[in-house]
Amino acid sequence: MNFIKYKRNSGFAADVLNQSRMIADSLCTSIKSRKYRDIKQTVESISLMHFVRLIKKHLDRMRFAVDASTFDVMYYDCLTLAANIRANPVLDEKSRATAEELFKELEMLSRDRACDGEDACYSVVFGSVGKEYCYLAFRGMFDVGQYVRVPAGEDNSIKIVRITGVCELDLYAGEYPAKNMKRIVGNGFSDIVVEAVRVKNNC
Repeated sequence: MNFIKYKRNSGFAADVLNQSRMIADSLCTSIKSRKYRDIKQTVESISLMHFVRLIKKHLDRMRFAVDASTFDVMYYDCLTLAANIRANPVLDEKSRATAEELFKELEMLSRDRACDGEDACYSVVFGSVGKEYCYLAFRGMFDVGQYVRVPAGEDNSIKIVRITGVCELDLYAGEYPAKNMKRIVGNGFSDIVVEAVRVKNNC
């Protein structure tokens, strides 16, 4: 199931990382509010909160990441931490359910949506700020707020960008000719990273 189906990213300011960030906040609150039986559990809960905060920090940094390999490392770390947190025996039932939800949300971000049809023009920004550039992809394949991989520069090195707008190709009125536009390579959240985490954690 794709996040786009939930229409969480219908507005210009939408960001696919927001939902994961909110779930991580909720998990942190849940862990902090629970009363623990002994010192060992209390210490363990403090460690868990540290890991959840680390996830939140990575999610915030991913908004500004441009380098694809850096983005992948942070995504891998988030998934690994979330997988380890949900398996921790200290968690109560509510916290475990939230940890599971966080892992599934992060994992879901890597899923592409199959789409056939005409091309559309996607406006993107590098690192979440700055000048907009246009790339081509099938209409309906991506949505505003999504992070995608694009070839950039003369060497076509793969970068992470954030989609800020979508328009029909025949309505495109930009300066750069549509016939010369490069194509979006794919989703910014790599399914290869998810698979690596699943293998490591026996998910």
